[in-house]
Amino acid sequence: MAPATGFYAFSPTNIRLRSLALLSLFLLSLIILSSSLEYNNISLPHVLSSWRTPAERVDTHKRVEVRLDVMSQCPDARDCEEVFAGVVEKGAYMIDFHIDYIAALTPTNDITCKHGPTECLGNIQQLCLAQSYPNPHLSLPFILCQNLNQSQIPQNGAACLVFLGLDLKKWEQCVEGDEGRGLLITSARGVQERNVTRSCTVEVGGRKVCVRDGGEWMECEVEPSMEGFLELIASEYEELNADGDVVKRGRRARWGMGRSLRGTFRQN
Repeated sequence: MAPATGFYAFSPTNIRLRSLALLSLFLLSLIILSSSLEYNNISLPHVLSSWRTPAERVDTHKRVEVRLDVMSQCPDARDCEEVFAGVVEKGAYMIDFHIDYIAALTPTNDITCKHGPTECLGNIQQLCLAQSYPNPHLSLPFILCQNLNQSQIPQNGAACLVFLGLDLKKWEQCVEGDEGRGLLITSARGVQERNVTRSCTVEVGGRKVCVRDGGEWMECEVEPSMEGFLELIASEYEELNADGDVVKRGRRARWGMGRSLRGTFRQN
């Protein structure tokens, strides 16, 4: 299979060296930005610290598939991922979370990304991270870290990995080898099969429920907020687990009775 023209125009080795050189400056900017940045009233340090060592749930209930279709350098993807950082943190026990990447794919598996070859490599970086660390409590903080300076994707990938204390060597082998490109081909093909073209498209339970495009939310069947998406996912979760007296009691115990979700979610 012939690679897309210019696909490897940016040498991974050069990117790694630039990333390490930028590490000190990047971490300083991360500290400054994270002190004021909030994701639906959840600060980045809170998200990162709570996700580094998540409490594992022993749960036999079926989980709701939640999928974001994005482009790594797209501002709408960044906005979407900020909202779903809170969604996944609050509702992790009921969510099967995935991110797929929108790219043009030819019959010969040539790949073109809307924002150029650097976005293709950024997509690969994020897919490789999710491949090694499928738990979103680890993979989403990496994306949030890159999004702090989205124009530096993919150059900031190694710095974010170092910051999170994850396995740099294993990730580099995936990014620089055939595995990473294969992950992007598989992801892009899945997006094409679902006829998704806009970043960010939100899918819950296998259907499109909302789109973030051009800086606006549109075509949403729920309020496009952490609370709105959580209520929808909770409803799908109860339907999947229809013998659900236990599910419903568990939901009330975690969130409070009835529709008091908004107040509960804003207590951070």
